[in-house]
Amino acid sequence: MASTQSARRTLTVLLSFGAFGLTNSVWQSALPDLQNSLHLSSSKLGSVITIGYLVAIPLMSIGGRIVDKIGANAICGIALLFMAASLLGIVQIHTYPLLVGCSLFYSAAVGMLDIGINAAAIAREHEREAPLLPTAHGFYSLFAMVSAILYGGLLYFGGGFHTAYIAVSSVVAVFALVLLIGRPMPESRRSATQGAHHAVGLHLFLDLALLAVAGLVFLDLMGDATLGNWSAIYLRSISHGSAIASSLAVAVYHASMACGRFFVNHLLRTISRRQALLIAGLLISGGMVVGIAAHSLALIIGSIFVVGLAIAVVMPIGLSIGGDLKPGSPGDVSAVLIMAAYVSNLISPLLIGALADRYGIRGALGTVVIVGVLIAICGPRVAAMASRRLSVPAD
Repeated sequence: MASTQSARRTLTVLLSFGAFGLTNSVWQSALPDLQNSLHLSSSKLGSVITIGYLVAIPLMSIGGRIVDKIGANAICGIALLFMAASLLGIVQIHTYPLLVGCSLFYSAAVGMLDIGINAAAIAREHEREAPLLPTAHGFYSLFAMVSAILYGGLLYFGGGFHTAYIAVSSVVAVFALVLLIGRPMPESRRSATQGAHHAVGLHLFLDLALLAVAGLVFLDLMGDATLGNWSAIYLRSISHGSAIASSLAVAVYHASMACGRFFVNHLLRTISRRQALLIAGLLISGGMVVGIAAHSLALIIGSIFVVGLAIAVVMPIGLSIGGDLKPGSPGDVSAVLIMAAYVSNLISPLLIGALADRYGIRGALGTVVIVGVLIAICGPRVAAMASRRLSVPAD
């Protein structure tokens, strides 16, 4: 009985990541169609995404305390319902200001969901005393890949993003109700003895080791947001408007992320965190150089796969390091690191949109090359700093 309950708790965490991936992938895959539907420039589309994160980030500053107070099931269920409602709202709108309004609600819900599911995964790791975050993030990417493939099939058979948004919203709403009613995920509430220490949580922003990990997460998510949001537009631009090619780009990217995240646990049994981060950074920068320089569709898609594989390795390592540094504060650790990720999401859309309007989408994607170089330089140093703090050998 106990083992069945334990497996159920783990499965629910994984499916929560999957629900997130399913929804976010449809959002990303449909961006070219949404852009064309409302006749938006790249910079205007970027501003829509950025404005949403302007709301999400302040909410996330208190997100850890909310998760630790009311529990991951409640916050994730409510966030999923808001995401579903936002997508249904986008189906009804025909103007830029209304799109901005829906994006505000969607991004705020995404931010709270991200904190909630990662806090639940960190809590579950400590219950099991075994890694779960890489597998959980792999489920996100696996469901995102399937979602992108299904979206491409929908376009092939004459459907549109409106149909996709309605279908995904319905599925996500049902799962949200399961979380709210059944409360099957592990909670990350703090004990009474930890409450006084947790009253503000600002001490975490003064922890240099945790801030260093947050910087690493920021870089990784800058690359992730850039490819996640713009790879479909890039492939559509070089394939003369092929909707199938743009959906394939998102599917391949998330497939590579799934492979990387499922593989990282095995990777870390053979090499250290420092070595993994160095290799990841080099593959990100090298793969993106090929993707920008190539003119063959197959070569570009192959480079997207390599870059996604490498990007996938960094975030789970960062979250695991953060969880090790502060094992008693899963909600706060998740909030600090996910906030760092969302700051990159705030910057990336405006930056890439502006660069794309000025230099073209190929030039804008050069940002990912820089991100890879910085991860290769800074990642091993962050891992070494954390290892010294934990008194664990870095190599």
